[in-house]
Amino acid sequence: KATIIQDEIQIGSISAYATLQDLFDTLKITISEGVANNVDIRFDVTAWSGPDQEYMSEPTEIVINVKNSVLLYGTYNTDLELTNNQEYLVSDNIIMYEDATLTIEPGTVIRVSDDKRITFLGNATMIAEGTKDENITWLAENLGWSGFAFGGGRSSIKYNMITGIWAYNVSGQSLFGTSGNFDVEKSIFTANRAYYFVNSGGAENQTIKTSQIYDNWFDSAAFYPGTDTDQDSANREG
Repeated sequence: KATIIQDEIQIGSISAYATLQDLFDTLKITISEGVANNVDIRFDVTAWSGPDQEYMSEPTEIVINVKNSVLLYGTYNTDLELTNNQEYLVSDNIIMYEDATLTIEPGTVIRVSDDKRITFLGNATMIAEGTKDENITWLAENLGWSGFAFGGGRSSIKYNMITGIWAYNVSGQSLFGTSGNFDVEKSIFTANRAYYFVNSGGAENQTIKTSQIYDNWFDSAAFYPGTDTDQDSANREG
């Protein structure tokens, strides 16, 4: 995981109760490029004084938490797969188009930067199917992201936790834009804000089943038009 490059430094003489800082000569390590995301690397650090190290402090544990995020942005017309051994950051808008498929493994975590959206055009689709024990998690990097726009082929969302969408500043916007061609099942939507939860644009082209929708803020009726979306067993609180 990590290799120690420089394991000892000397910072010079110091009197009792004084402090001395050296910003140039430091302990150095190299973290492996392929280290998994969210791994703790631990070191024991001791300080000593005297020519023969007569005074040795008790070890102090230093913990480095590695965030190995992959940046995602731009346009894709070929398939893209996100695996659960990496953490992903959508740093700018993503557009999937033509016949591209975005496939997301169970247990994957995706953070999205403020005001960024993931859009599907042409026949592009998203297959985000987690499991009961390994949900796919969507989070805002900071304040809030702009959600999805499913205008492509049929997309599937199962066992997802979707939070942090902040798409209320444009009338008619929903968590899924103003159109959609998708199926949602066994997923959780919480801490989101939009004009609607779903705005189907008058087309019967999505289903939402056995999902929880709570602690969200919708500026109008959550489902619009209310008769066009299959809302079977959806908990529509909030």
